[in-house]
Amino acid sequence: MSKITSLSTTQQEKLNTHCQKLHDFILHSGKDLTREEVESYIEWIYSKIGKPKPIILIFDSYLAQKVAINILNNNKFRESQVESQVWSQVRSQVRSQVESQVESQVESQVGSQVGSQVGSQVGSQVWSQVESQVWSQVWSQVRSQVESQVWSQVESQVRSQVRSQVRSQVRSQVESQVWSQVESQVRSQVRSQGLEFIEQSFGYGYESWWLTFTEYWKNEGIVKSDDFNSYLGLNRCGIWSIVYFEKSVFICKLPIKILKDERGRLHSVKSPSVQWRDGLDNYFIHGVGFEKDLWQKIVDRKLEPRELMKMPNTDQRFVALNHYGFERALTELAPKLIDQSKRGNKLYSIKFDAYTMKFLKYTDTVNGENRISFVKPEFDDADEAMAWKHNMTKNEYQNKLRVEA
Repeated sequence: MSKITSLSTTQQEKLNTHCQKLHDFILHSGKDLTREEVESYIEWIYSKIGKPKPIILIFDSYLAQKVAINILNNNKFRESQVESQVWSQVRSQVRSQVESQVESQVESQVGSQVGSQVGSQVGSQVWSQVESQVWSQVWSQVRSQVESQVWSQVESQVRSQVRSQVRSQVRSQVESQVWSQVESQVRSQVRSQGLEFIEQSFGYGYESWWLTFTEYWKNEGIVKSDDFNSYLGLNRCGIWSIVYFEKSVFICKLPIKILKDERGRLHSVKSPSVQWRDGLDNYFIHGVGFEKDLWQKIVDRKLEPRELMKMPNTDQRFVALNHYGFERALTELAPKLIDQSKRGNKLYSIKFDAYTMKFLKYTDTVNGENRISFVKPEFDDADEAMAWKHNMTKNEYQNKLRVEA
């Protein structure tokens, strides 16, 4: 059989359809899953690494999964992770097996073409635009021990879910006294310790690119592997993230809904941007994450401009001011004009109790719109501040303008 040297029109159309379907499945299907669906696949993975079938714990949100891992895996009750075994004995073997099949039957430039399209249409949109942002927000929540009010809500909710799942599956394996010891550990030690963020990069949130790429070649009859079918089948059940331990596995379901702005950034000023089944949602405005209470105050415009300007996170401050309305916010703060250049650049300052904040107001040379940009407080020259904004000296900035003129 000769190698595929180019994609036919039909194959390209199939690839487009395939990428769109997988993108929609991962980010918008809201597919639920049951223990019955994943049980045989999990058993298959553990048989591959020489381990007995584990306890399967399924959670409705990413944060719930992370808190649950802390509840059941701390101190003397901690069990070893089997990430490296799953990686080396299952995923890497499956990948090398199917990649060799693709390489033997598909020219490298065609493989790169398909890979590039899958990466841009599925991989990057799932990982860089969603997973990394949600990961960052949840990591922050976990590392800060989850704000006390959130922790109290999450712990009781997750603990009851863990309890019902464990008791129903392993009543004979986890004796009641062991369970009460675990609960005691949770109360006396987990609350007083920093929570640990554990992720192993398994599941559609991390593996969407190569799973989508390989499934396309499977559909084209190039990849023929029972192992890949099993590995894909597990993820197709609707797994966002999965973490493997020696005797237990923690599964996070796909989100119900994900909302983005026109540039593909996580965004909504009406509801959570990433919505999970248990309500432990993630809130973003134009790709910048917020805790729920702060997000609510911003979208309801309940924070005064002075409070917005004092927000320590510069990204949050920028999108909050943008939502409130830069012109309106800055007018209410009565900024003082420090310098106005012949170029039309205007440098303003706003004095707060303990410090002064400065910003530039200028005209966008592309569309003629007014723009605002915050600059270092030491600037007193509008053109010098504008040059700094463009990583130039003032002389370089002025010379550039002369050349353009």
